[in-house]
Amino acid sequence: MGTGLAKARTVIETWLKSDAKHTNAFPPMVIHVTDGEPDPSEEQKALDEAEKIKAIATDDGNALIFTVHIPDRGGETVLFPVTEGDLPAGDDSAKRLYKMSSVLPVEMIGLASEWGLPVKSGCRLMVMNADALSATQLIQFGSTAGNGPKFE
Repeated sequence: MGTGLAKARTVIETWLKSDAKHTNAFPPMVIHVTDGEPDPSEEQKALDEAEKIKAIATDDGNALIFTVHIPDRGGETVLFPVTEGDLPAGDDSAKRLYKMSSVLPVEMIGLASEWGLPVKSGCRLMVMNADALSATQLIQFGSTAGNGPKFE
């Protein structure tokens, strides 16, 4: 997980440096699809790299990390948690992913609501224990920056 996020950070930094126009672009987005369990040697690296990505900015805002957790076992689907208290109790991987995920920018709340996504001010761009529908919705919303066709 840490190595993958480091690669994403490198790609974003290279893209920003490749053309001065990119500094005026909508912020880059990383859609982080995961089982939620980093290799133990990568756990801190994953947290650190996520923070480095979220610190990268264009004139329009900071880079965003959308987390889609695909479970290897069942569990309650949690969409766009606002606090750690919204996560499954006792799930350390959920707390880690919550910390890694970006807060939905205020400017995108209206767009997300138009898509029928259950967002609130301060929520994280995250789905925990994603089912096929919630994973598809978050990926589609994230990959179009909220400007593409609505999920049907």
